[in-house]
Amino acid sequence: MYLATFDNQGKRITSYVVGLHKDIPADAIPISDEEQALYATNKYYMGTDGKPTEIPVYVPTADEIKQQKISALDAKYQPQFTELSQALGMATLADNTELIASIKADYIALKIEYDTKRGELDG
Repeated sequence: MYLATFDNQGKRITSYVVGLHKDIPADAIPISDEEQALYATNKYYMGTDGKPTEIPVYVPTADEIKQQKISALDAKYQPQFTELSQALGMATLADNTELIASIKADYIALKIEYDTKRGELDG
């Protein structure tokens, strides 16, 4: 037999084995071996009826999916923009006008590519 404590949302905090553990909190409630096995998977919470209830699978919203895609796009392109920016700074310090023009052209091409892909995400 087990005793378990739960948070205010019904999620199991911890379980105690009766006769083994000492200093069991007063708010711990008895649960069966079967209930303990379910709670231990972290796929169940205590429902309003006091019984294990399966946690529903989380389905992200369309906005969350869009934001994840934007974050992935930014993570892919930001290092490239940073590299071009640093290269432009070095070329400017060296007063290398040909390299400056080449880096600016690369930046414009990358910006167009990024904006196109970002526009596809914005719909």
